[in-house]
Amino acid sequence: MQEFRRVNQFAMLMLAVMVLGSGMVAMVMSWLGTDHLLVRYILVYGLQFVCPVVLYCVTIREYKPGEILRLGQPKVYTYVLVIIFAVAIQPFLMCVSSLTSIIFKNYVNASMAKYLENPLWLTLISAALIPAVCEELLCRGVYLSGCRRLNIYLSAALNGAFFGILHMNPQQSIYAAIFGFLCALIAIGANSVWPAIVAHFLINGTQLILAYVQAWLPEYPLVMELMAEDALWKMLPTAILLAAVAVWCLVRIFYVNGRHDLLKKKSEMELNEAFPGLCWFGGLVAGFVIIIIMVGI
Repeated sequence: MQEFRRVNQFAMLMLAVMVLGSGMVAMVMSWLGTDHLLVRYILVYGLQFVCPVVLYCVTIREYKPGEILRLGQPKVYTYVLVIIFAVAIQPFLMCVSSLTSIIFKNYVNASMAKYLENPLWLTLISAALIPAVCEELLCRGVYLSGCRRLNIYLSAALNGAFFGILHMNPQQSIYAAIFGFLCALIAIGANSVWPAIVAHFLINGTQLILAYVQAWLPEYPLVMELMAEDALWKMLPTAILLAAVAVWCLVRIFYVNGRHDLLKKKSEMELNEAFPGLCWFGGLVAGFVIIIIMVGI
């Protein structure tokens, strides 16, 4: 009970870190006199993710940092399943992103031109590798470990919502919440954060590569067809079928690592025990909504 409440208090604190940290990063970048992409990402993730994770691990006495962050190694075949999962789930996630873009502004697409000014390798390190490592250690490491006594589906749902909130805009938050839910199940099934990091990197990296290909080959018919506004909806049936393949990979990850009993295991924590932590989580959601309304995103 204490662990679940504590990790949700930490999640609430992370909301303040995300709001204040962006201002601090802007000040430091101005002081340094640079707008270099890699420097910005190192500062953002160093201040807003690495520092809070380190402080949390240092202050927790019940578990070793490796246990909190799930740094153990899963079965090697897990990574094969993760690669298939990352390929299969992307069309479905792209459809979700396309749908939410109808309602909310897509700030990622709006800022993509800035990424394209840099070499592909630099963008992959900055916007794919660094976020994959830091976000997974925080969400599928620290936060998920605090939910260890909950039913895996509830803990994954809370984890996905927390992950979505950290993106700080409605359009990306919905997409990220679904992806976070799936990555949480990967981490639970493998009992390791590494496969989730690989999945995260592959999905982010693929989206960036597609953006570069679109910029490099704007006249190529196949690229134009894939990037057309209605292309995603035309492939929706295929996306759903591939999503089923991704779900199969998720289930297999549990079996490969001998953790399939968790798929039907009930929560070890009663509702009255979880209630304080859920209240803190409710405060996190309310705080996010208030910020979005105030900022007018």
